[in-house]
Amino acid sequence: MDILNVLRGALKSRRAARLLAPCDFSQLGLEIGGSFQPVAPRSKGFLVETLDHLDREHLVEKYVGTDGVDTSRIEEVDHVWDGRPYADLIGQQERYAWIVASHMIEHAPDLIGFLKDCSSVLKPGGIVALAIPDQRYTFDLHRPSTGLAQVIDAHLRGDRKPSPGTLVELHLRSVRKGGRLSWRPWQLGKTCPADEFDEAIGIYRRALASDEYIDGHVWCFTPTSFSRLLRELRLVGELDLEVVRLESRWGLEFFAWLRKIDGM
Repeated sequence: MDILNVLRGALKSRRAARLLAPCDFSQLGLEIGGSFQPVAPRSKGFLVETLDHLDREHLVEKYVGTDGVDTSRIEEVDHVWDGRPYADLIGQQERYAWIVASHMIEHAPDLIGFLKDCSSVLKPGGIVALAIPDQRYTFDLHRPSTGLAQVIDAHLRGDRKPSPGTLVELHLRSVRKGGRLSWRPWQLGKTCPADEFDEAIGIYRRALASDEYIDGHVWCFTPTSFSRLLRELRLVGELDLEVVRLESRWGLEFFAWLRKIDGM
């Protein structure tokens, strides 16, 4: 068991090193939504600030007792998001040379708003490093890839939580393959529903009946669909970030590195 833990730690370190490779660590960075799995923790020497939806005390309270979660890895949160634009929350524009967010963008109800917030606190030429689930190898397999109309309409509505339609689609179409919610391209197994029908309908009715925030994957991407979407957002003038590189990671996820364009 100790050997397995060492191997897992080594793999996580290699993953973090690759995701952060384009970042200038001599300058201040921002990690968004690091929670109990920070990519660039201060405890490892990174010059970084953190932004999350809860402070450390409440994150620990949320995850304590959860299988596989080491709450000691949760670091102090510098900026607790309260719905304000990042620049207002942080109190400064163009503060960071790099931003990292792992498996977070797919949860953002307003994807354009999230990217604009990142850009607002990023220095010109700065890098946004994203780790994103590849829907072809996750429970999102049978959902349609996110398109331009969806993200523009969500932004114009000012969405602040996943919609009832999004949540019912997510839970009605979620699948497992070989019992897994995510898998490698070479892993075999039967595909079957991940959620019971009654559970999916119950979540839908909860979402209709209250203002409760029910988390879930709002957006679904492959590397190709994500690249096309960001290119289209730039063309219609909704984005000043350009994709400089995409990299698949043996299924499960892909990395996307975005650069803030000078002079925009």
